[in-house]
Amino acid sequence: MSEPAYQLIEVKVQNLQQIFNSIDPSPFHERDLDPEAEEFIVSWAQEHNLKRPFKLVVHLGQTPDRAEAERILQGAIRNYFNYRYEFNQRELKQLLRYGWTSLLIAFGFLAACPLPAC
Repeated sequence: MSEPAYQLIEVKVQNLQQIFNSIDPSPFHERDLDPEAEEFIVSWAQEHNLKRPFKLVVHLGQTPDRAEAERILQGAIRNYFNYRYEFNQRELKQLLRYGWTSLLIAFGFLAACPLPAC
């Protein structure tokens, strides 16, 4: 039996608003995910094999227009995780720059210290 092409992460909600942060007033395609929804998705993703692609399936209990809800969810989730990825990349670059600078200062300090006579 072959392995499926995708690893499934399934989320069940009653309505579309449960996925989004209720404090964020932005339109759906720019809104933040609810912190609990984000943590649920990320924690499930971390438990899977990170070398294989994921497929997120959201089961909606109540929705007047399923096609519209699907379009909103796809765009919002993609935008949110792309933003988080770019933010984390910038943060990592800044941390590495700080680390390299600290390492160079430490080597400069060690080079300036006199060697003890034996």
